[in-house]
Amino acid sequence: MDRQRETDSPGDRRQVRRIGRLAWAARAVLGLALVSLAARWMFADRWIITEWNFHIPLPLPMLVALGAAFFARPGKRQALGIAIALPILIVMLLWREQPALFPHREREVIRPVRLVAWNLMSYNRGEKKVTETLVGDDADIVCILEGTYRGQPPEFLQKALGDETQWASTRQMAIGTRFPILESEELETRTRLRVFRATIEIEGTPCTVYLIDMPVPPRFDTREMYNELWAILKLERKPLILVGDFNTPRGSWHLRRTTSELTDAYRAAAPFGWLASWPSEFPIYQLDHAFFSPELRPCFSRFGDAHASDHCRQIIEFEL
Repeated sequence: MDRQRETDSPGDRRQVRRIGRLAWAARAVLGLALVSLAARWMFADRWIITEWNFHIPLPLPMLVALGAAFFARPGKRQALGIAIALPILIVMLLWREQPALFPHREREVIRPVRLVAWNLMSYNRGEKKVTETLVGDDADIVCILEGTYRGQPPEFLQKALGDETQWASTRQMAIGTRFPILESEELETRTRLRVFRATIEIEGTPCTVYLIDMPVPPRFDTREMYNELWAILKLERKPLILVGDFNTPRGSWHLRRTTSELTDAYRAAAPFGWLASWPSEFPIYQLDHAFFSPELRPCFSRFGDAHASDHCRQIIEFEL
């Protein structure tokens, strides 16, 4: 009797009600997380989901769903459904958004052209680490974002990479290469999109490198910026490389539509691993991308882990 009275005491009943409310809240959170994951899988090529992806990175709904499933106190049938559906959905999402996890690719033993692209955040984290990293990369083509002074590459970087590296630059963007630079210009655009173009001669073949700096979405002019970029690329007749900080996550409807005729270097040539470039300390978004026209074949691609910037650098090897 005493035990029954203790169980039926007001304090215990309030505790039972709190636990019940917590379980229902966990079920609601689990449902929202499952809806989020399902939407990411089924509708990732839609504009609204693209912007959703930018604000809610993939690991977050996964962790929320797993945590909520633990606290939801489901019945046997519900628990079985969660145990079957949640892992399958997570694997499907990883398959779609992290192509380098499935399957593992071996690096080819060749020495093609090496390109490094990096948003250096105006060297806010120090010049020495940037210099040491780029010298160690031994790249044939170096693409720099947020890394020029008065439209020119800084003297310390030019000195570190040596006289064999030629430079073409504009405000905040620069391309340095060991190959001859035939021409370069920053293109005039109607939107906030910034495009720097340089034509370089690789093994006797003129190739155009487009360096892209795109403002952070979501913005009302995101569609217009990608439309303008698509129109620029459509007119290019030489082999081209499209690289830079797009501030747009993998799977973006805009990005896929604009680059549909190009090869994604990371989908085609990344070794086993997690593909993300920002923030560099704990990368969860891939905001930096590289695409190649059919005349060029990416052989190897990865993101560097130096924390001299808030962006990881892109390292890509390709051949004609």
